[in-house]
Amino acid sequence: MKFRISILLLALFFLPVRAQFSATMQNTIQGRVKSYMVYSDTKDYRYDFVEAGEPASLIVHPEKNRCWVLMPEKKFYQETECDASLSRRNDPWQGYVWFRNFGREIVTGSEKIESYTCKKLALYQNETKAYTASFSEQLNFPVYIKNELELDTYMKLSNIKPWTVDSSYFKVPEDYILVDRRLNPIIPEPPPPDTWQEFREKVPVRSEISRGTRVFVSVTEDAYYKFIIHNNTREMGKLCYTIFENDSELPEEKQGPAKYRTFRLHPGESKTLTQDWKAGYEIQLELFEGSLGTEIYKE
Repeated sequence: MKFRISILLLALFFLPVRAQFSATMQNTIQGRVKSYMVYSDTKDYRYDFVEAGEPASLIVHPEKNRCWVLMPEKKFYQETECDASLSRRNDPWQGYVWFRNFGREIVTGSEKIESYTCKKLALYQNETKAYTASFSEQLNFPVYIKNELELDTYMKLSNIKPWTVDSSYFKVPEDYILVDRRLNPIIPEPPPPDTWQEFREKVPVRSEISRGTRVFVSVTEDAYYKFIIHNNTREMGKLCYTIFENDSELPEEKQGPAKYRTFRLHPGESKTLTQDWKAGYEIQLELFEGSLGTEIYKE
């Protein structure tokens, strides 16, 4: 038993200790160079960089699959998944990880970069090499990644230094405002209405619909229709439309998922759609929030 314990202690002693670090990262995309500062506590990490002339940061929590993009000058932030395009656009490592889900990764050897021993990796899509990388187990982070499918596209770390972790680097400041892709503040939604008032109309439609209203619009002719939703109020408004035929809701493959048929508009916003609707369709409009103007007419 003592012998086994001694072996275990020796093994633990020689295991690489993960290093909290800061570093400079050069991210080159088709010859265009972008510079980052990287901070890591070996589990979560952060990039500081400049985007469109303004400072920005990307906080990444891989184990939670969550990322936050910070815009310090506006005190805005966006939240997304690690594998979403917004994250991958600024994070070459998550771009590699996302591609690994669809490819085949092999270890081709090892090399030392800036005193860190790295596994040399190759990532294939079918028989085509898509990426090569050098990954440090001690840093729990790649030191080098090259996109083999794009000309002059790679990232590399330099000036890697031990870093005393500041936990605030991996949190969104409390005074920052959550915004959407258009940088509009995200306002919490109210719960769905408890009761609904129902009305029936025929095309053409021009009406103002308020929360808790459900309107059924009958389509009597095969045609292309213009469907316009506009918010002329000072409050948020949310509408979802659903298509029925012969009293049955159309399957998603015909009308699309509900998230693509749901529109939450800020004051002053509008949405214009062109729809190919058939005679016999019944379009259900449901107002979950606020008050929105709707127009439906044949093109």
